[in-house]
Amino acid sequence: MMSKQQTIELQKATRIHLVTTMAQPPNFNENGRFRRDDESDLGRAVDARDRRIGVLQRECERLKKELDRYRVKLDMLRKQVINGDVHRGRNSLRASQFDSYDHSNLEIIGRFCKTKLFPHHKFLHSSWSQYSPSDETSLYFKCREEIDLPSTEDEQFYWINKTVPFINKKYSEIRGNINSNIKGGYLGEWKMY
Repeated sequence: MMSKQQTIELQKATRIHLVTTMAQPPNFNENGRFRRDDESDLGRAVDARDRRIGVLQRECERLKKELDRYRVKLDMLRKQVINGDVHRGRNSLRASQFDSYDHSNLEIIGRFCKTKLFPHHKFLHSSWSQYSPSDETSLYFKCREEIDLPSTEDEQFYWINKTVPFINKKYSEIRGNINSNIKGGYLGEWKMY
């Protein structure tokens, strides 16, 4: 949908074009017949206007999709504020709400937890989820070196609402796998790798 300013500019351009084409005398070709250059100019102007309208409609659709994405985020934040809690365990993530950054960061954090964090820290200390960008020994600082942040996101918001649940989910999965292997070993169901 075009803005009011764009509509006014388009109307002015159309009026100017019509006035300039109407003020000129008709052209004749070599046979003495009337040449219809004015109609082709008008046709080109209409085609240009239609192209401009198409561009503006595509831009409008893109902005509507972006607005819908931000409305979903706003609804999620409202629910968190109303409930007074940010996390609800490992199942608080919904892949349907992820964007391209979230999918890639989930994979990166999964690898980071599995290869670097879990082998040295089976259980995370009580303040692991705190946002502390100035402390080089904090988990936030180590994760920030690994992941890419969307340019539209605040670092603290992304850490609290995305990265902490990613780490929580991955740790729950790793511990669940270890518990299953221990139980299988106890029951005599050794797995050969």
